[in-house]
Amino acid sequence: MFYNFYVIVLILSLLLRGWGAWNNYNDKLMNAYGKATLTIKMLEIRVVAGGWISFI
Repeated sequence: MFYNFYVIVLILSLLLRGWGAWNNYNDKLMNAYGKATLTIKMLEIRVVAGGWISFI
């Protein structure tokens, strides 16, 4: 039910905004997602490194 609704909204947004606008939004979304995952990875590395240093 929810999945079908999401697909309908997605198709409507494609039709309304046009392909270029959607691509631009998608790029921004992926960019934000990439930055978020990078930040999380950096935090994980710091936590793991900090844990090892305190362990030693």
